[in-house]
Amino acid sequence: MRSPRIQVREGRDEDYAAIARLRNLNNPTDPRSAEELRHLDRAFSGPGLYRRVLLADAEGVPEPVAYATIDQTPFNFHPHKYWVHVSVAPELQGRGIGSELFGRLLAVARSRSALVLWAQVRLDHANGLAFFRRQGFVERRRFRRSRLDLSTIGRSPLPDRTEALAAEGIRFTTLAAAGPDRSEVRQRYYELHRSAGLDTPILGESTELSYEQFLRLEIEAPGRLAEGTVLAEAGGQYVGVTSLEHDPSKPDEVHVGFTGTLRGFRGKGIATELKRRSVEYARLHGYRWMTAGNDFANTAIWAINERLGFRTAQTVLFGERSLDKP
Repeated sequence: MRSPRIQVREGRDEDYAAIARLRNLNNPTDPRSAEELRHLDRAFSGPGLYRRVLLADAEGVPEPVAYATIDQTPFNFHPHKYWVHVSVAPELQGRGIGSELFGRLLAVARSRSALVLWAQVRLDHANGLAFFRRQGFVERRRFRRSRLDLSTIGRSPLPDRTEALAAEGIRFTTLAAAGPDRSEVRQRYYELHRSAGLDTPILGESTELSYEQFLRLEIEAPGRLAEGTVLAEAGGQYVGVTSLEHDPSKPDEVHVGFTGTLRGFRGKGIATELKRRSVEYARLHGYRWMTAGNDFANTAIWAINERLGFRTAQTVLFGERSLDKP
């Protein structure tokens, strides 16, 4: 079938609705709103972080039919390594539009002396997986998206370890109770996130968020549930956290954001208790589903999730393409 004539242009702020539509058509089990995508892009921005968005308009079609991005994130920043993404309307896939956009991203990357490109694709997305491999990406990591059906459980299957951990000087609170607007709470939460986050399995090497990026992502982002974010505290510092997020467009679902514990406090069952409390919060507040995501290499967190009843819903591949050769 003949490929429609397209015109590629730079993305604009008003394109977020089209970007969200195209993204969600290709990721129906993990939808994002335009506002959420806009906020994430702004949160990830910062000095030295590159981002470019391209849109493809087709003759006779009122809305964009594809988009592509090339950017860097603060989580694994390297001056010569970039994430790329291409999303084409399902009914127009296989007609060369994705290849045209990827070629443009490749030209941008080479003009910036890129050494490596990173991309991700769902294992169950046949067209996306074929494109991923055709463009030269090699799998490096796997990421698990999982779900817990809260309607099938009563109280958490894990025992309450509050008293046992209190005997070791560890107590629990929520971000809401601690005061998310208090500067000392924000700073202590940031120090925890900065230290624990560096151990999260990731492509490349983990890098630290700035304080401003942390605030935009973990405190100020739409849908963050301060009352459902559980903190473990010991000796005047936060030593562990599990955060929760809620997208109003999915009223019966809550998502686990970041879970982390400081190195010196691991092996005590703190993460297990944090997770247990987050499940109790979700169950008591009437959510039907709880979702989470973790790298396959993070076996400790998956072991906890599996004991709680989470089951794998989707597998995502993270791939890498070297640009040391044309």
